[in-house]
Amino acid sequence: MAWIVTGVLVVIMLISSLEAPALWRASKFKELSLFLLLMCGAGILSVMEALQYPLPNPLEWINATFEPFNQVIYSVFE
Repeated sequence: MAWIVTGVLVVIMLISSLEAPALWRASKFKELSLFLLLMCGAGILSVMEALQYPLPNPLEWINATFEPFNQVIYSVFE
């Protein structure tokens, strides 16, 4: 388990070390901040997946969001 987490972190550091300096030299600070934010998010999710942490399904969030609308529409057409 620890080897998987270490591998994920090494890959993330490798990708970041290749991409971030070019963005810094080109003075693309907005792109650099977005890149680092997305890499941190991807790293966190990858480590959580490697540790077999139960991750939420995005479809459940969509269902929870639209369920009240679904009930209103069904109540109107009954």
